[in-house]
Amino acid sequence: MRAVFVLLNIALAAASNEQDSSLWSTEYASGLNSFSFASEAWHPKVNAMVKEQEISMTKVATLCVGIFSIIAVLWILFSRLSKETPNYDMFRIGLNGLSYAGCAISMHAMNKTLATTLKEPSLISIVHEVVAVSFFVTIAGRQLMECDRKALQSWCVVPIFFAAVLISSLYTYEYISLSMLTIMRNCAPLIVLPMETIFMPAESRPTTNTMSIGCMLVMLFGAILYGGALEVSMVGVLCAIINMAIAVTDRLIQRRLLTEQCKSLPSTVCAILNNGLALIPTMLLAGFSHELEHATSAKMAQHWTNPVVLMFLIASGFIGMGVGYFGTECQRDLTATSFFVMGNATKCGVVLLGITVFGDSFKHGHANLGLLMSLTGSALYGHAQMQIGAEAKEKQKLINEEEKASA
Repeated sequence: MRAVFVLLNIALAAASNEQDSSLWSTEYASGLNSFSFASEAWHPKVNAMVKEQEISMTKVATLCVGIFSIIAVLWILFSRLSKETPNYDMFRIGLNGLSYAGCAISMHAMNKTLATTLKEPSLISIVHEVVAVSFFVTIAGRQLMECDRKALQSWCVVPIFFAAVLISSLYTYEYISLSMLTIMRNCAPLIVLPMETIFMPAESRPTTNTMSIGCMLVMLFGAILYGGALEVSMVGVLCAIINMAIAVTDRLIQRRLLTEQCKSLPSTVCAILNNGLALIPTMLLAGFSHELEHATSAKMAQHWTNPVVLMFLIASGFIGMGVGYFGTECQRDLTATSFFVMGNATKCGVVLLGITVFGDSFKHGHANLGLLMSLTGSALYGHAQMQIGAEAKEKQKLINEEEKASA
């Protein structure tokens, strides 16, 4: 984790050069004198980072209000239907899917706006964690007191990675576009596959075929083509890679614990521990990186006392919980194929959001080709993995039938 914190502070040091803020630079100079990674000696493109985009919070707020107004109206109309109405369940599943997509797209818009406006990822994460832990303690505080103490202690390693995922994602939002972020996350299988192969038990290791490997290469070449055609912040790319690596590690740890030592813990209790205990490393990082001093400076205090910004902070915390809730509901009702298709549609929505609202470049032919390769490769990779899963189930079914016949 020390290495992660150092890398995160490197990103912040680079941000000070972009912003040309004497206060920001002075605060970091004392703690990072031994690191000169923000200079051209580290990378020739660091001084040519993407300039901060002029983002209209009013435009983003209007977009989010419009999305949730439509969703709210549809839920109100649905609530008036009788359960005996034809296709009742289809309407419910469709609304869950629409709500999930709306929350996911809105969360990207709000977090991107907050990260580029406030530039204090740790403080933003603290607000999100406080909102989440307050909500879940209200509805599941009693469950927390009744849980097995050994299971709770085993789970305490997860909040460290949970906090690192939140913070590194906000750093990533600050430095690269939503389109580039989507492309980078499409490359996650390149990190997930070797890690699962190394750390997971033999029966849980992923299976690949020629098509899935080819799709991963298409996604990789698409990312390289997109990044090579545009001026991309290398600090942002580094943050995205760190974020993916930490997120994969977090998921692997959670998956292992939820199937062994912590399988008795309810999801709400896990959420309380994740957000509550994550406050500790997040606060430490906020102090180490001098974010509080920067936030209280005359320039930044105007943002932190802006009612619209405060509304964004609180709303984004609840929207993040909405992503988790509606994602779970969709997974209960949808097949893996349907959920995957919905996820890809959401990715396309995020890319469209980046182009229309945040001004992501759409004028370079090579960049557009790279974007298309990334999205297509991601879709085909998911299809290939589902085929592998279906073949494995069919093979296991035949084995079971043969064992019954022989018995």
